[in-house]
Amino acid sequence: MASTFCSTCARYSHEPLLDPLCDDCGPKEPGKRKLARLMARARAEHAADRAAGIARFGGRFGAPDYSDIYWKSAGMQIEWARREDRLGSYGAVCAYLQRHAVELALQDLHREATTIHQDVLDNGGYDRVPVLPYPRGHKLKTLYRQTADALARLELPMPSQFAVLVEALTRLERKDETRLRYPTGTDGRPSFSKRVAPPIAKWQHLLDELHEQHLDCRDDFWDEPRDQWKLGEELYVSIATID
Repeated sequence: MASTFCSTCARYSHEPLLDPLCDDCGPKEPGKRKLARLMARARAEHAADRAAGIARFGGRFGAPDYSDIYWKSAGMQIEWARREDRLGSYGAVCAYLQRHAVELALQDLHREATTIHQDVLDNGGYDRVPVLPYPRGHKLKTLYRQTADALARLELPMPSQFAVLVEALTRLERKDETRLRYPTGTDGRPSFSKRVAPPIAKWQHLLDELHEQHLDCRDDFWDEPRDQWKLGEELYVSIATID
């Protein structure tokens, strides 16, 4: 085989894929060539966005992983507040980020359990057992009960961290799931007229355990990020963030 010259990288080679934008050493199949050029442009765009401070997300390769985002944002906010000695000032924001991370994780887990349940029904299993409804609203205890029931129908346990977090956050909210978001509750009174002292660092540790033990997130933008809910070594849910 004759060697080819890449005008971009200035190399002779028998190997393909030296430069995805090069007509000589790039991929020869039209579909692969198109994808390679798309990814090369995306890398260049990503570098330019980082330099300019632009946040670009959405679409086929940039779907946000909300549960992961809120979990990590809570941890970063707590670290910053501790460093700046501002835990009291930013405690409500930290707790809200944690609360939303828990809600999103419960919703994701319920959605995937329901999908698995439907797949089993479609293949003749669980004779005449109805498909579970998708949980509505934002009440953590309701979401917890529905998700635990969905997993129980699949004979799968609920990660223990959820019970602790849901109970603690529900007590802090006092029957108002918007309390951490606004200075005034749904009853028209101040959200926190009395001082509270939530252990947000302990809650973050539980969230960290939840994600590290049961959720495997790959952060590589170029590597088809996926969330994988795990029980020990057994994979029981896989959520693709790319179509």
